[in-house]
Amino acid sequence: MTSPRESPAPATPTFRTTLIRVMAVQVGAVLLLWLLQSHYTA
Repeated sequence: MTSPRESPAPATPTFRTTLIRVMAVQVGAVLLLWLLQSHYTA
């Protein structure tokens, strides 16, 4: 028999802050690309 998988460790504040920062950078990059695309294509 295989042992049940252990649940992952709870997210630490540092991990959560880093995740939020990375997501914010991704959103900013998408907005920048969208603005550039709308400006240079018509």
